[in-house]
Amino acid sequence: MRQLNLRWISLPKASPDDNPVETIFSDVQLLVLDTSNDTNAQTTRGRMSRHLKAKNQGKERKVAIAYMPDS
Repeated sequence: MRQLNLRWISLPKASPDDNPVETIFSDVQLLVLDTSNDTNAQTTRGRMSRHLKAKNQGKERKVAIAYMPDS
């Protein structure tokens, strides 16, 4: 991790507002899964993939984490 200049962080338990992974998955839940009536898993995976790729190309592609000021 040091060679790659990565930092270890512990995600808070039972606190979805502070957990960046929960923020990403809640967005997928609201904008993809809740608006879908797909009949097969492959179609749903494709919709999720397209949604995440589009989000990654936007201006707000980083997730702000309150307890990490440089995030």
